[in-house]
Amino acid sequence: MNRTPLEQAFEVCQKSKTAWLNAKAGLAQAEMALRERELTGSPPEPEEIQALRDAADLKKREVSQSAGCYIRDHEAVQRISVRRQLHAFMQKNGTALAVALAPELMHLSELPERVRDAPSTALPPVSAKPYPFIWQAGLTCIMRRTIGIF
Repeated sequence: MNRTPLEQAFEVCQKSKTAWLNAKAGLAQAEMALRERELTGSPPEPEEIQALRDAADLKKREVSQSAGCYIRDHEAVQRISVRRQLHAFMQKNGTALAVALAPELMHLSELPERVRDAPSTALPPVSAKPYPFIWQAGLTCIMRRTIGIF
């Protein structure tokens, strides 16, 4: 069975999350062992206390590393998901978005008001896949008709 990149990334993310949670549990155990040893009534042995502190420090680094891996893997899942959703959106609404944004992207707002407010019926019909030259041709037609430039 073929898995999608999103499924693969999600699986890796879940493994990283499990490793991070296990590391956190290990840190909690190491810190509890250190506290119990410090709170016992018997005189503390420096070597034993230092060994417990070293173990807790090691667990802290392990938690930090596993948290970093989990964050990076989670970001990868988000990146893939956003990319897929954006692609689906653009497949569905890309033409309308291009039509709506083309005047602004071509800096039409900087043109004289007569040109900006010219009826859009003067523009050629937009095909399923709008190309910049269609907008350029339409803009040229409008400018020639309205203010005689080009």
